[in-house]
Amino acid sequence: MAASHFRTIRSHAPIMTASEVDGSQIDVSRRDSKKRLSIACKECQRRRTKCSVGNPCLECTKRGSACIFDESSDKRRKSHFRRMEEELRHYQGFLDEFLKNIRNSSEADLQHIIHVVRSGSSIDEIQNAMTNLNTENYQLERTT
Repeated sequence: MAASHFRTIRSHAPIMTASEVDGSQIDVSRRDSKKRLSIACKECQRRRTKCSVGNPCLECTKRGSACIFDESSDKRRKSHFRRMEEELRHYQGFLDEFLKNIRNSSEADLQHIIHVVRSGSSIDEIQNAMTNLNTENYQLERTT
């Protein structure tokens, strides 16, 4: 007799539980999903090889290289987005303060700020110069 060509039918796990069917909450079951490390070690990234996630990984063990994992370099992680958001808030605050100082400064102070900016100063140096001007102006206002 010829071999049977029947396929085995696998049962599927329900996506929703009984309490979710009544509309109280809908949640997709994640028990089959695997947790995977979404980053390779520095050496595997540099060589563009598959990283085995051990410490040290197999590639680094084979080559005798230092196996270093840097989660902060993975730009897909939430922590990266939090850092970027924090950095953007910092620069937004700096820009707001910078514009406020330009709008409210005397001509001499404005020329000083422009000189500091044009001299190629870093943002921190510009911020320090503006803070110093604000402190000097505040002390002058208190004495008069």
